[in-house]
Amino acid sequence: MPPLPVFAPQRSRLGALLGHFAAIDDPRDVRRMAHPLAEALLLVVCATLADCDDHDHTAAWGDAHLDFLRRHLPYEHGPPAGAGPPSR
Repeated sequence: MPPLPVFAPQRSRLGALLGHFAAIDDPRDVRRMAHPLAEALLLVVCATLADCDDHDHTAAWGDAHLDFLRRHLPYEHGPPAGAGPPSR
């Protein structure tokens, strides 16, 4: 009788996505950012899947689903919802 296959635990798809986010270089100045890039990217991906198609809808989705987002990343400063890129 052939040996039974050994199954290694697989990372969830969300875990794999967060792993990819962690590999992306963040060019922002750390002194001026309140949210890690992975938090912003997770919010955008989730809000896009929820059919949010602009900044206001994405920010509102983040506010409404903060408990869900915090199950995956800290969001210490709440969801990213700034008014766009900083002025120079």
